[in-house]
Formats: sequence, structure tokens, C-alpha cells
Amino acid sequence: MDHLEGTLSSLDDLAKRLIVLVQPVEAIVERIDYMVSVGETVMSPLSVTEHAVRGVVDKLRNRVVR
Repeated sequence: MDHLEGTLSSLDDLAKRLIVLVQPVEAIVERIDYMVSVGETVMSPLSVTEHAVRGVVDKLRNRVVR
């Protein structure tokens, strides 16, 4: 029983150290996720505009070929 208690105590200490290591990584991941979402928001209108322009250019090309 003493051995089990020592093992559980050791695992508890390890978990506390891992939490200290993981918290900064989580903060970095949250910042990167925010930057990606901002980038996607900024790029969305450009993507729609590009798609529309490509559609018009494709229509013009197809009309000239016929």
C-alpha cells in the first residue's frame, strides 16, 4: 500500500509539472488560432472577388473561342 501511495504521489507531482509546461503551449496555440481566423476573415472577400473575376474571364474566353 505504501508503494502504491508513493507511485500516486509521484504521478501527481508529474502531472503538476506537465501542467506548467502545457499552459504556455496552449497560450501559443490560442494566439496562432486567433491569427489564422483573422487571416481567413481578411482573405474571404478577396477569395470571393477572385472567384467572380475568374468566372467572368472564363466566360469571355469561352465566348471568344466559339
